[in-house]
Amino acid sequence: MALDRLKHVRVSGIACCVPQNIVDINEFEKEKGTKATESFKKTTGVFQKHCCHKDHIITAGDLCYHAAEKLIEELSVDKDSIDAVIFITQSADYPYPATACVLQYRLGLSQECLAYDINLGCSGYVYGLHVAAAYLQSGHLKRVLLLTGEANAHRQPVSAMLFGEAGSATLLEYDESQPEMNFLLRTKGSGFRELIIPYGGMRHPDYLFFAELVKDNKPPRNFMDGAEVFNFSTREVPKLFKDFFVACDCTEEDFDAFVLHQANLIILKQIMKKLKLPKEKCPISLDCYGNTSSASVPLGICDYFNRINPEAKEGGPKHIAVCGYGVGLSLGVASLHIDGNCCFPVITTNEAFEDGVELCDRS
Repeated sequence: MALDRLKHVRVSGIACCVPQNIVDINEFEKEKGTKATESFKKTTGVFQKHCCHKDHIITAGDLCYHAAEKLIEELSVDKDSIDAVIFITQSADYPYPATACVLQYRLGLSQECLAYDINLGCSGYVYGLHVAAAYLQSGHLKRVLLLTGEANAHRQPVSAMLFGEAGSATLLEYDESQPEMNFLLRTKGSGFRELIIPYGGMRHPDYLFFAELVKDNKPPRNFMDGAEVFNFSTREVPKLFKDFFVACDCTEEDFDAFVLHQANLIILKQIMKKLKLPKEKCPISLDCYGNTSSASVPLGICDYFNRINPEAKEGGPKHIAVCGYGVGLSLGVASLHIDGNCCFPVITTNEAFEDGVELCDRS
């Protein structure tokens, strides 16, 4: 069992950033029809999302950069004191180098800072918390900046109305006074085909096909077995939580809120029903932002403390359970204590990084 208990770690703050451009789901009525659009909103719970314009590309690195700058400013953090940057995404700025290395440079962090990317999707934030906390537990590293984000929704097929774009920044610090952070992590790799972009990597390069997609600004061929993903989410997530409660000797009543990956409303309702979680403890943020993959949990936390339930900022740190699940197939749950006053309102940006790279003519 991948159960872990990590001490001496404080989640010091969270900031999130989304593109300024807002897409109202009603805009799809012309193509999809009013009936289909209304049905989509009812079943998924998505009424709008933030996505960059196709002719003005903002990357996951851009969104995480602005979230990190916001967080560092609000917490008055000395940039030289940050020991590590971990960037989690499935839409990296480049095939290489790692976007984390670019962000270390852009943020003006010390060259003594370690930096690398992790390729994970919807479970990425929970896994990222575990990686960051594991670094800090020894006491040798004092501050870790965890960045998660996705910015590929503008390249998805028009039918993928569900997905939005967002970036997040979470600062974790060594603090001996903090209570344990508990984790339960799982992988069902046999389901890797159920949610996949098979082309464009080294297994199935299909370079000519992929080059044509990029040239014509079309999305890569992706595949999702909706029924299997639904079954996985509604079966395995409740089981994960129940095992977590037993292993950690806790119940639903021990938590102030449950922030779940915002897959879609039907899945969230099924999970809540099976676990008998009160809806007031399960904030819903996908109505404004859609499914933002690895950014959906930190985005949900910031949205909970600032838009959904700002009163939760009162009375000190709150005990929160977070859960991510999806592509991989991968899932995880973690418990953490966090002060809502250090979870800042979601910001927007329209600024993209000018990297100075001169593209050659490949014609």
